[in-house]
Amino acid sequence: MTGGPEPEPASDRCRRLLVPVKQLGDVDAALAYVARAYGAAPVRLLLLHVKSPPSALPLLDMPAQHAMATEEGAAGALLAQAGRQCEARALQHSGFILSGDVAFSILDAAESLDCDEIVMTRHGDWMHRLFSSETVRKVERMRRHVPLVLVDADGAPQGEEAGA
Repeated sequence: MTGGPEPEPASDRCRRLLVPVKQLGDVDAALAYVARAYGAAPVRLLLLHVKSPPSALPLLDMPAQHAMATEEGAAGALLAQAGRQCEARALQHSGFILSGDVAFSILDAAESLDCDEIVMTRHGDWMHRLFSSETVRKVERMRRHVPLVLVDADGAPQGEEAGA
């Protein structure tokens, strides 16, 4: 017998799910997925919003400074509302805002936050699918060990491959 704490039984461990959030519908879908997949099991949602990278010359570009401040404020408000949705369901959560390439930021956060899954919403309307499918393909192609779960707006896992 070794000294030190006993490992947590798998059933008692709090699952850590990274949820990239571009709109509140992403949180709704993730919450529905959690209810379907985990029921009352302990889950912590790690809500991530990725914003545009800063301008190369932000000090000289006043419109860019204003746009960055506006985006930062909107991202904070989005994550605050998402947090309230989690609190209403008594779910643990944390919010994060990163700046840069969306797919890379998602994967970097998933690894650095020790996530068990990345939960991404596959939106039903063609316009959202067209613009978000490239990010989903990049995440699927570049991911290492953190599984990617695609869910529909109702939280149902999608059976098709991320790149389809």
